Amino acid sequence: MNAHIVQDMAALRDQEPAWQALYERVAQASLFTSPAWVLNWLHSFAAPDSLRCVMVYNHDGLQAVLPLVRVATRWRRIPVVALCACTNAHSVRSAWLYQPVFKEAIVAAALRVLRQAGQWDMLLLDGCAGANDGAALPALPNEEPVQHWIHSRLDIQGTWADYLPTRSRDLRRNLRRTAEGLGALGTVEFKVHTDGPDQLLQHWVAIDRASWKAQSGEMVDSNPQTQHYYRNMLQQFAAHRQLLGGVLLLDGCPIATVICAHDKGMCHTLKTAMRQDTAGARLSTGALVMAYLLEHLWSHPSIRCVDFVSKQAYTDRWTSDNLAFERRLVFARSLRGQLVRTIEALLRWIAPLRRTASSTTSHE
Repeated sequence: MNAHIVQDMAALRDQEPAWQALYERVAQASLFTSPAWVLNWLHSFAAPDSLRCVMVYNHDGLQAVLPLVRVATRWRRIPVVALCACTNAHSVRSAWLYQPVFKEAIVAAALRVLRQAGQWDMLLLDGCAGANDGAALPALPNEEPVQHWIHSRLDIQGTWADYLPTRSRDLRRNLRRTAEGLGALGTVEFKVHTDGPDQLLQHWVAIDRASWKAQSGEMVDSNPQTQHYYRNMLQQFAAHRQLLGGVLLLDGCPIATVICAHDKGMCHTLKTAMRQDTAGARLSTGALVMAYLLEHLWSHPSIRCVDFVSKQAYTDRWTSDNLAFERRLVFARSLRGQLVRTIEALLRWIAPLRRTASSTTSHE
């Protein structure tokens, strides 16, 4: 395997056709590894001159793409230079795309070229496929203990009429109560958007501005950078026929939405939003819009699974199945890299002692 590092966005865009072909060949590859998703994230959030994208080839062409950004940050209060996967609050999955059959050789080639390039202290890969996935990364040389978490997954089987009765009585009662309560206030509609991304964004913005998110500045249009990211995202989904947005309306006014994208039989629920004045203990508009969306997915001809891209109380209402993810962390041989690695080792050694001391104190 041969690898090189691309540091220029124009040069990376030149690789888009080969990148897209690799994405289509790898059956396990999720939407978050597609070039359209990654390039939009980089264009929206990556600082100038921060790109460090590893491209790995063999005699058959491109076999892996590892998009990274180089950032100055702190780890355990120590200033470090980190190479990070393209993840943040707006994209929580790793964008590393690779042929699973060659994964050991790909990892070796990628780490070799990164170590040769130097100028970094730590490699941080968030949102990698977990150990229950046959495409999961092999062990990385000198990596720290892997951290695990899960997101909710729902397989679409049978009919919606068969599935809904398997949910809890409380959820079904809540859905009926919300539908009846909204019906008493006006005309309730549920609309699915598969094109018209600008109208869907307008609905989403209107709901966000009237939600609890407005108080904390977490709205989709909270700043030009974030709004640009989501506008481009919806436009790309629509152009590739991957867009799926569900909007709940009351007398024509949008009150709740679920923003989704689908590809390769998987529908990813990316964002939800609800107006604060139509949600609460008695009116669970979030649960209702999700129910309407799932009912629609049950009749979709090509969608076989729902990835909730989170694990929260509301996702546990719908499924007990999970997708596993991991954080992978490698420190470089630099002075600060080894210093932080030593601190990590000390903290792992101290942690059991603290738990033992805490348990002893609580029993006294």
